[in-house]
This record gives sequence, structure tokens and C-alpha cells, in this order.
Amino acid sequence: MNPIPALAVAAVSLGLVVAQALGLFGGGSPSIWSPAPFPLVIPAFMGVPPLLVLFLFVAIFCVWSPALVRGESSTPRRTTVLYVVVGILSVVSYATGWHYGIQYEGLRYTVTCAVLSAVLFSLCSLLLWRSYASPTFLRSLTMQFALFAWIGSYAVVYLGETP
Repeated sequence: MNPIPALAVAAVSLGLVVAQALGLFGGGSPSIWSPAPFPLVIPAFMGVPPLLVLFLFVAIFCVWSPALVRGESSTPRRTTVLYVVVGILSVVSYATGWHYGIQYEGLRYTVTCAVLSAVLFSLCSLLLWRSYASPTFLRSLTMQFALFAWIGSYAVVYLGETP
């Protein structure tokens, strides 16, 4: 099986998720459907064009695991490390920014984003476990896609006053 088409579909899908999270499809950001993920809005706040931020994020996903390009079934250990680090950062971010999230974005936004983050974290946990318990190319790709989709959406949202 040629892994490139599957990786391309995952990259395009990730691009759509991140574009929505950044509010590039309209409706503004932050909102529940466009949560302004912190790792992506900081470059935008510094003047980097949002489309460039989007393309760089997708490029990082594509080069994150060279094993995916080769069609290998293993999930790299760095993916597990990234999953743990992002999980910790997500908890810390929501805990420290909760007050600001409620103050500036509202209770509904803050709670919904936190719940969606917890759901995506749980999904990533299940996918990570499955990718190690019974490794296949598709499981590894799906786990890494889900992890990057979580990072590019609800993992660490910007809670506070927007500039």
C-alpha cells in the first residue's frame, strides 16, 4: 500500500480542522467552533499571516513522523512524549486561564472548549493505546492525526482578552 495518499488526505483534513479553529471560514475567533488554539494564535498575534501559520502547522504534521511516509506501522516515542506534554499543558492552561476565559469569552465557551479538549484527549489516549497494542500504519496515522487535530483546536485554547 502506498502511504502517500493516506498521508495527503490526513494533511488536508488537518488543514481544514486548523483553518476552522483559526476562524478562517468566517464567524470570527474565538468561538466554540473556532477556539483560537494558543500555539497558532500567538504567531498570528505577532503578525504572521494566518494562512502561513496553517501551512506551517500542517507541514510540521507531515514531517513529524518520517515512518508514515515510508508506510511503517510504528508510532514514534516522540508522539507519546508530545501527547503527555500537551496533556499537561492543556490541564495547566485551562486551570490557570479559567477565570479569564469566563470573564472574556463566557462560561459556555470555556466549559465547552474544556469538555471538547477532554473528549479529544480521551480519544487520543484510546488511539495511542491501540497503536501500541496492535500496530498498523492506519492506526499510527490516525493517532498522529488526532493528536495534531487536538493540538490545533481545543488542547490549549486562548483564554483571555484578545488584542
